[in-house]
Amino acid sequence: MGKIGIFGGTFDPLHTGHLIVAREVKEILNLDKVLFIPTHISPHKKRINGAPPEIRLEMIKKAIRGIRYFGVDDCEMRRRGISYTVETLVKLKEKYPYDKLYLIAGSDITEDFFYSWKDPERILKLATLCIMNRGNEEKVREHFQNRKHIKYVSVTPIDISSSFIRNRVKKGLPITFYVPSVVERLIYKYGLYI
Repeated sequence: MGKIGIFGGTFDPLHTGHLIVAREVKEILNLDKVLFIPTHISPHKKRINGAPPEIRLEMIKKAIRGIRYFGVDDCEMRRRGISYTVETLVKLKEKYPYDKLYLIAGSDITEDFFYSWKDPERILKLATLCIMNRGNEEKVREHFQNRKHIKYVSVTPIDISSSFIRNRVKKGLPITFYVPSVVERLIYKYGLYI
């Protein structure tokens, strides 16, 4: 029985912060693997001027190539439509019936977990929710009081966001070091975010 981290998001674009926190969570929880799962359409974010799903998937695949403890699953893109975490976890549980799933999420998006996520109770039955610190831990801990299958993970605070990267591209500023070099090349190759 293995331990698999599930790291979902729009990854528009994938940046070095994503890779660093994914590796740290893997180390802290002793996970065997972390799967990056890019959303087709996020229920939490309205994207304007974003990269098409297939390019976001290409960014991830190329950025993690050769890193044995990272993987990618395109189940949400193949399903199309809005990507609901609970539906993804059901599919992953079918695919990995003997492994334990750990859903990795920032405390910023789990603050309203019970109010805005689809079928939150079922999510907690399918996976252990691993909440990364984002500066609002006290409030988040109140929401999850006395809940099983919750882990709090303290990761290095990295103040890089995908919107920060997109804004720099739009302004014609360099993004070297903020994203893996292969992601930088793809952004300019496809003329994204301008």
